Amino acid sequence: MIVDDVGDIRALMSLLLKGCGLEVLEAGSGADALRLASESGCPDLVVMDLQMPDMDGWSAIRALRQICSSDRMAVVVCSVKAQDEHADGRAGGPVDSYIQKPFANAAFVETITSLVALTPTQRRALREQGRKRR
Repeated sequence: MIVDDVGDIRALMSLLLKGCGLEVLEAGSGADALRLASESGCPDLVVMDLQMPDMDGWSAIRALRQICSSDRMAVVVCSVKAQDEHADGRAGGPVDSYIQKPFANAAFVETITSLVALTPTQRRALREQGRKRR
């Protein structure tokens, strides 16, 4: 699931991921993401923008984690701000990767496809390694 309030960014991400054979849901807001997860089932992976008008990305991540298994669902934050600027926002729960906008298309695809290939157990181990490094 791609969650971003900018339609052109959603369309680009969707095109890139569909080109890899992935099924993609798009949401223009945090509220849309919650509705889609409730209606269509929880996604395996969420690419979440952090700055959205109705609900910030961290709030949307927290809400998605309440309705979806956080072990099964990978979360990739995609934001214009540097990762360090959002360190306090991690209250949304651990994330599997961080992509800064603007991004290189190939790097975006590589990040997402590598996470999709991991099992939930492998993702959990990587999250733990990331926490130990901080």
